[in-house]
Amino acid sequence: MVSTSFTRDIQFPPLPLEEWGDTKNTLHLFLQIAGKIRLALFPKMNHWWHVSFYVSVRGL
Repeated sequence: MVSTSFTRDIQFPPLPLEEWGDTKNTLHLFLQIAGKIRLALFPKMNHWWHVSFYVSVRGL
């Protein structure tokens, strides 16, 4: 059995909300629009499964 362990100390840069707050709000509104489009176009399913955004390697 071969075991490989990769450990990295990844340090992300600081991301103060004041600097990107407008971008966050715009992104939130665009995702709401995309959610409404998906809600309108997909057939209804139990528990609102048809409207969730699935996270993948390409994003939402």
